[in-house]
Amino acid sequence: MTKIYAQTTPYIHYGVEQGLPSDVVYSALSDSKGYLWVATDKGLCRYNGYDFTLYTTQDGLPDNEVFSCWEDPEHRLWISTFKGLLCYLKDGVFHTAANTHWLRQGNGIYNSFPCLQHDGSLILKSGSGRNFIEIKDSTLRQFSIPLLPGCTDISLIGLKKESENLYCLFYPGYRLSVDSSMRILEQNPFLLNCCYNRNSLLFSDTDGIYSDQGVLLLRSRLSRSPMMFPNNPLFRISPEAYWIAEDKALRLNDKILLRTKAAINFIERDTAGHYWVATGGDGLYKLNNTPVSMQTATGQYNGKVVCARVLSGKLFFITDTRDILTLTGAHVQPLSHIPTRVLESNRTYWNGLRITDEGALLLHSILYFHLSTGMKPPYRHFKAPEDVVLAGVKTIFEAGNDLYFFSSRTLTKFHKKDLPNQPLRYLKIFTAGLDDRIFAKAMDRDRKQIWFSSTTGVFKVRNDTALRQRRFPALPFRQFECFGPYLAGITDDSKLILCNTDTEHYPWDSSRNQRCLWEHIYPIDREHAILSTNKDYRILYLYPPDASGRPRFSLRVLENPFVPLKADLIVADTNYCYFFKSGTVTTIKTTVLFAPAPQPLVHFTSFRSARRTYNAGPGIILPYTEAHHINISIDPIVYTGAEIHFQYSLTSDGKDEWLPLAGREINLNDPGFGSYTLKVRAQTLSSSYSKATVLHFIILKPYWAAWWFITLCSITFIALVWLTIHFVSWIKIRRKQRQHEADMKYQQSEYKALNALMNPHFIFNSLNNIQGLINKDEKRIANEYLVIFSDLIRQNMHNVSKGFISLQQELNLIENYLTLEKLRFKDLIHYEMLIDEEVDAEDIMIPPLMIQPLVENAVKHGLLPRQSTDSKVTVTVYEKVNKLYVEITDNGIGITQSLESQSHLHESFGLSNLKKRTEHLKKIQQRDIDIEVSEQKDGSGRVTGTRALITIVLDGL
Repeated sequence: MTKIYAQTTPYIHYGVEQGLPSDVVYSALSDSKGYLWVATDKGLCRYNGYDFTLYTTQDGLPDNEVFSCWEDPEHRLWISTFKGLLCYLKDGVFHTAANTHWLRQGNGIYNSFPCLQHDGSLILKSGSGRNFIEIKDSTLRQFSIPLLPGCTDISLIGLKKESENLYCLFYPGYRLSVDSSMRILEQNPFLLNCCYNRNSLLFSDTDGIYSDQGVLLLRSRLSRSPMMFPNNPLFRISPEAYWIAEDKALRLNDKILLRTKAAINFIERDTAGHYWVATGGDGLYKLNNTPVSMQTATGQYNGKVVCARVLSGKLFFITDTRDILTLTGAHVQPLSHIPTRVLESNRTYWNGLRITDEGALLLHSILYFHLSTGMKPPYRHFKAPEDVVLAGVKTIFEAGNDLYFFSSRTLTKFHKKDLPNQPLRYLKIFTAGLDDRIFAKAMDRDRKQIWFSSTTGVFKVRNDTALRQRRFPALPFRQFECFGPYLAGITDDSKLILCNTDTEHYPWDSSRNQRCLWEHIYPIDREHAILSTNKDYRILYLYPPDASGRPRFSLRVLENPFVPLKADLIVADTNYCYFFKSGTVTTIKTTVLFAPAPQPLVHFTSFRSARRTYNAGPGIILPYTEAHHINISIDPIVYTGAEIHFQYSLTSDGKDEWLPLAGREINLNDPGFGSYTLKVRAQTLSSSYSKATVLHFIILKPYWAAWWFITLCSITFIALVWLTIHFVSWIKIRRKQRQHEADMKYQQSEYKALNALMNPHFIFNSLNNIQGLINKDEKRIANEYLVIFSDLIRQNMHNVSKGFISLQQELNLIENYLTLEKLRFKDLIHYEMLIDEEVDAEDIMIPPLMIQPLVENAVKHGLLPRQSTDSKVTVTVYEKVNKLYVEITDNGIGITQSLESQSHLHESFGLSNLKKRTEHLKKIQQRDIDIEVSEQKDGSGRVTGTRALITIVLDGL
C-alpha cells in the first residue's frame, strides 16, 4: 500500500499495485465478521487488513462486474452485479438460481443497491424500476410498482418498508404510501434527491440532508449533478457529523478533507473505525477513525526541520533552509527568514539553536550570540567573552533567566538579563578532562535542575556546582530526559534505562525483550514519551514508583498506520504531537496516541481432515478414520497492526492451556476420539489478546471404542475367563474326584475288612461262651445257647455282607446277643431294650454292628467285673429333631475302674473297630455319626455306671 499525506487528513491509498483487481471500485461493505468486501468491475474482493482475496465467475459469481453487496441477518452476503441475477454468498459458496431453487422466483434484472429493512428483510429494485423484490429468510416476494394516473414513466429513486403491509415509494417530486398489494394509500409531494447511505435512507437538496420524513438533519450545500449511482453518497457518523461525497471531493459536513482523482461512489467504515472511500477509477482510500484528531499539512516547507517548539498551544519550527514557520490550522505560515549575513558572520551553528520561553530565536556563532525580537528580525548581536568559545556548543537549556550552554567538554551558564551588557558575565560549571566528554543532557523542569553524563559518570547541577552522583549506575548514556521523579535514558549499547532520582540509591530498571534498537526519546508530558526505534515508535507510560522505589512503566508499540515513520523531528505538548517529515507536518491529538489499539479478530476458514474439507462452523462431526491428520486454517482481521501473534488451546476437559502458534494453520496429528474445543486468540504488538474464537468438533469413536464392541469384548473376555476358570476348576475337581474315588475305594475296602473282622470276633467270643457252658456241664443251657448262637451267626453273616441294615435288624441282633449273655451269666446280667414308638426301626438304615459292640463293651467291661445280681444294661432308642439317638447305659464299674483293671495298651477290639468304621463312613457316605462314651456319677460323685450315646443324623437314612 502507498502511504500519502493529504492536504488536511492522512489517508492510505489502495490500487491495482496494492492488490486490487481494478481501480474502478463501486462500493464496499464491512460484514459482521470484520471482513471488508470491495465491489469492482473485475470481481468481488475480500480484505482482512493484509491481503485481497478475489472472487470471480470461476468461483461461482454470476458476473465479474459487481456493483454492491449487503449482509442480511442470516449472514448471507447478497451481491448485485451488472447482469442483475439474484446471488448471495454463504459459507464460501455462491448461491444463484442454478443451485438454489427458491431464487428462481425472482424474474427480472436486479442490479440496484440492496437495502436492509428494520425487520431484517432485504429489498432490491429492478433495473427497469417497474418492480422490486423482498427477501426474508428463504422467502421471496415480488411486487409490481404502481403507476400514477397520467404518468407513463417510472423513475423510482428509493423505497422503504414501514410495516408488514405498508411500503413507501419515493419518486422525483412525490412520495407514495402503498400496501402489500401495491394499492396507493397516500400521495404527497417530495422534492428531494435520494442519497445512498449504509445506515438509513437519506435525502438531500442544495440546502442539506433530510430524513425520509423530510426533516432537515444537516444544513449543507450539496450538488445535484446526475450520476450513475445515487447522488451524493453519504455516511452518517453521528447525528451532527456526515461524510458527504461530491464528485471528486469528500467533506466532513462542510469541510473538505479529501480530494480524489475520480468520482467517489461509496463510503464505508470497518470494525476498527477506519473509513473507506470507493472511487470510480482511483481505487480505495482509507481514512483514519478520528479525522478531526489527525491532520496533515503536505508540501508546506522545504528542507529539514532542525528546531521546533510549542508555545502557548502554537507550533513554531525552523528548517535548515533558514525558514522560520508556524502551523495555523491545517496550513503552515512562514514567519521570517534568517538573514544571510547572520549565517555568514562567523559561521552559525544549528546545534545550539533554541526558541526561548519568550518566543525569541537564539543562535550562536564562534564568538557571538544572535537574539531575535520575537521570531522575526532584527537580530541583536552579543560578543562572547574571550575565554568562551561557542563553536562547540551542542545544546542550550533555559531555566528561568538562566541559559546553560553545553559543548562536548564544558557547561557554561549565562544570565539572559546580562546579554545587553558588555562584557558578558558567565560561570563555568563544568570542564571535562582531556579524556572526558559530555554526552547526554537533560533538564528537570519541575525542579529547575540540570543533569548530564560524561565518560566518568552522571552529574547533577545544584547551586551552580556539578555534583557527581556516585550511587548512580555507571552507564554510558547517549541521551536522557527527565520525567518527574524519573530519568529515562538510552545507553550506547541501545538499552532503555529508567531511574528513580527521588531516592538515594537510585533504583533503576531497563526494558527487556523489546527486540529493537532505541534511537531517540521525545517527551510528551511528565507521564508519557515517544521512543523512536529502528523499525517503529513506542509509547512509554510512566507510573508512580512502587513501595521500594523501583520504577513502574510500560511500553506499547504505536501501531497507527497514519503516523509517518522515520520522522525528522517530533515535538509535543500536552494536547498535540507533531511529526515533521519531507515537507509535511502531521498533527495528532495525544489522546489518539495513548488510546489502546483495537484487538484483532480471528476466524476459522477451513477444517480439513485426511479425506475431505468441512465448513469451519459449529457441529463438525468426523469419523475416527479421517482424524489421523487434521488441518485447521485461521484468518486474522486487523486494520492497524503490521505484526500479529497467535495462541491456541485445544482441550477436551474445559481446561485451557495456551500455546504459541506460528503461521495461520493448526495441524493435529492423531488427537484421538472425543469432543474437543479449539480456541484461538491473537494480538498485535500493542493490543491485548483478542477474545478467543471457539470451534467445537467431535471425533467419533472407532468401532473398537463403541459401547457395543466394548460390551461384546467384555462379555467375550468374561466368558473366556469363566471357561478358563471352569476348565482349570474342572481339572482340579476331576483330579480331586479321582483321588477321592481312589480314597473311597480304599476306605470302602477297609470298611468291608473291618466289617468282616466283626464276625470272627463275635464268633470267637460266642464259642468261648459255649465252651464255658460245656465245661460247666450245663448241657441244656449250652444247647439253648447253641440254637440262639446259630441264629445269631446267620443274622450276622447276612448283615455283614451289606453296607447298611435296618435299625430293627441291628436291634434283633443285640437282643439275641444279650440273650446269649444272659444264658451264660444267668443273674449276673440283666438287660432292657426301650424303643420309642415314634422310631420306625424298619425304615431307618444304619451300618451293621453299629450298636452291638457298645452293648458288648458294657457287658464285658462294665457288668461282669462287678459280679452283682443287679447288674443291668439298658438300650434306649429315640428320635429328636431329625436325629436318631441310641443310648446304652449300664450300672457297671465305670470307665475309670475298668481301665485300671486292664492294661493301658489294651482296648476293646469291637469299640476300636467301631470308631474306625465310623470315620470311614463319614468319608465314604458323608454320614454324620457321632459316638460319645461317658462315665455316670451320682450327686455325691460316686460312679454309677457308663453311658454310650450314638447320634445319627437321619437325613438321607
